[in-house]
Amino acid sequence: MYICCFKDTQRRISLRFSNLFLLAFFFMIVYEASLAFANTSEFPSNLTGDSQGNFVQLFPDGTQKIVGKAVWALPAKATTEVKISGVLSSSISSAASVNIAQFLADPLRPGNSHFSIGFQVFDSLGLLHNLVVYFTKVDFNTWVYHVLAISSEVKVSVANSNLVSQNALVARSEIRFNSQGLLDIEDNLRYFNETEDGIDFSNGSTPGQRLVLDFGTSITTDGGSGDDGMVQQGSEMLIFSLSQNGYSHGTNSGTSVEDDGKIIQYFSNGQTLVVGQLLKDPVPPPRERLPRHHDAKKGPGWDGWPSHAPVAFPDTLKAEQSGVWSVGQLGAWRVNVDNDPSRPLAVHDVSSSPRTPWGRMLSFEFSPDRWSTGDITFHVPSSHRLHLKHVSLNSNLTGRWHGGKNGNIIAWVQTTFDGNPIRYDLGLSEVFRADDEGLRQVRYILSKPLSLYADAGTEVNIVVERNFNGPSQIGTVSLIGNFEDIP
Repeated sequence: MYICCFKDTQRRISLRFSNLFLLAFFFMIVYEASLAFANTSEFPSNLTGDSQGNFVQLFPDGTQKIVGKAVWALPAKATTEVKISGVLSSSISSAASVNIAQFLADPLRPGNSHFSIGFQVFDSLGLLHNLVVYFTKVDFNTWVYHVLAISSEVKVSVANSNLVSQNALVARSEIRFNSQGLLDIEDNLRYFNETEDGIDFSNGSTPGQRLVLDFGTSITTDGGSGDDGMVQQGSEMLIFSLSQNGYSHGTNSGTSVEDDGKIIQYFSNGQTLVVGQLLKDPVPPPRERLPRHHDAKKGPGWDGWPSHAPVAFPDTLKAEQSGVWSVGQLGAWRVNVDNDPSRPLAVHDVSSSPRTPWGRMLSFEFSPDRWSTGDITFHVPSSHRLHLKHVSLNSNLTGRWHGGKNGNIIAWVQTTFDGNPIRYDLGLSEVFRADDEGLRQVRYILSKPLSLYADAGTEVNIVVERNFNGPSQIGTVSLIGNFEDIP
């Protein structure tokens, strides 16, 4: 038996196959004296084969060897690189210097930092950790940045952590721009674990995890243009894009065959993997198909096992016909999409409109004894639709809180999509508290991926609330996404 995979033509076959349509991929199954067709779902990626006991055999390299191997689980992969692009403002006054002790106590205090962005990284066990990068302008074209983690999650020296704020300094570096605001020099990260070779997470994962913060192809350091990542301009500070590699452990959640014959496996952690290649031959368009009542065409491509690469199947088939041709069907046609809700298939958007990276950071403040910030708003340009993909929130109490009930903050984003209001609740923040001589210090962090659209020309509202009337509180909300052309 051979199994040949044909590409969809979405056209009716010219032979009288009872008006048979070729939909998506189908398999032509050739036995010793019979012919049958089956759709791709008839061959699941396991030991059972199809309803008639047939199996997919792969010979893409002409050596009668199966190329590719099914993978049923992907081990976790630690994050090694984070890519950030955006704008740092050249109009901000430079700070005299950064005092590490004061910075760790309150990184958002004016003079300690000018801009921040939060993100998550995976360790070697596939566990997530929240990190925040704080940028501080120290000269006309020079910015230092400090990478902070939660002190209970990492191992650093006492001098590089603050038990009250729960901040721990894990890395520090510097970037410099030229007189046109283009990225010129990126210094290497300096780490603050015991061996100064990476980040030591305190959960038993591999120590010394090195992290590359890539701000683009800098002129001097990378020999690049300096304009494809972080730049310094006389405008508001914002983030265009933020991405990182790494992932958690994943198990197989589905298999598909692509248009080019590649066999793709999907995993519960969102990753995909090419595990094999099917030999396929395209069905010729109707004009290239010969009419019936011709002699059968024979050739070496149909004789025996396909032992030479690639197998030369004929473009068209000719055969004597008397009466109407019929196509036999083996078993029932069926579609068997395995989409367990606990392990959903990954979905790849292949028909998206053209998009442009977008990001914005908004500040907010709670006045003393106020429980809500009110609406934090901005408008979407009338020329594009906005697709929000990630939001991070960072907030500190600026006054002293003399006890009271345990507090927390929540936030939500409200947009308008297709003329309808859409509200996305971000949930509760993570809270870090410590007592300093009876005075409570509190910090709130919230970082979450999302997929939320906003119509062109509409208003986007962010609301932050707390469940206590306390001292004043300041913070920032960073949003990342894409502008998309209006379809």
